[in-house]
Amino acid sequence: MKKNLVLGAIKGYSYEMLSPFVSSFKKVSFNDDVVLLVNGISNETKQTLAKEGVKTSEFSYRGSGALNSWSRFWPFLNPLFLNGYNPFSRFVLKKILSLQIVRFLHYKDFLIANRDKYEYVLLTDVRDVYFQSDFFQKMNDGRVQCYEEYLKIEDEKLFNSDWILKLFGQEILQKIEHNKILCSGTIVGSVENMIKFLDAFEKVLYKCKDVSVCGMDQGIFNYIIRECYLDHVVINKYGSGNVLTVSNSDKSVYNIKDNMVLYEDGSLIPILHQYDRSIEIVNVFNL
Repeated sequence: MKKNLVLGAIKGYSYEMLSPFVSSFKKVSFNDDVVLLVNGISNETKQTLAKEGVKTSEFSYRGSGALNSWSRFWPFLNPLFLNGYNPFSRFVLKKILSLQIVRFLHYKDFLIANRDKYEYVLLTDVRDVYFQSDFFQKMNDGRVQCYEEYLKIEDEKLFNSDWILKLFGQEILQKIEHNKILCSGTIVGSVENMIKFLDAFEKVLYKCKDVSVCGMDQGIFNYIIRECYLDHVVINKYGSGNVLTVSNSDKSVYNIKDNMVLYEDGSLIPILHQYDRSIEIVNVFNL
């Protein structure tokens, strides 16, 4: 029987920053693997992660922090890659993309290399994710599950609207801005469907006008889901499913009882993303 996999990517984090993620997952899952693709973390952090049962795999990244100064060259390089993927164009992308975007290329590489080991995979942010239950036990649909946030794209002009505008232009923004924001920080599905999704993600990269702004992976993510109509992807409405993205949330959709965060119908929310945006939730778990 195959295991399931939690897969994230980090750069420069200390173990203290990772502890809520690691410790909460260990409390709810005993048989599944956690693998972190790592860059620029200390040997001490690697050793502590290993002691806690977290596997690490090094990935190359030339940027400083989340940003990569070479991404500014994309408008000049993009015309060279109009035919999309080839080994050289992929090599260039890995060199110039910011951390939030390039991690998806490394996710794809890892999953292809390990596709025979795992059934389901959660691609996830790390520092601001907390697990309350074993969400894999609820997985009965291999399609890629993505999760809506509370706000619409048009309601969040500083980031989400601006990302889509800079990536794809005004026409695309006007087509999809009435939709709820889809969060790229927590995505789950079967390994095979996730590989197909990541392949689509990579192909869309070549359509981008700009890749130089931190966080643009979410703009790409929203474009793919809303415009590409992939039959192996499912949208979970805000306030349902395995993940609640807490930032900008409508607090009426969840409540806290017996030191757990629940949906309004009383069901336990398996994964809390951006939990640190709520002082109330942080205090519940003494984080």
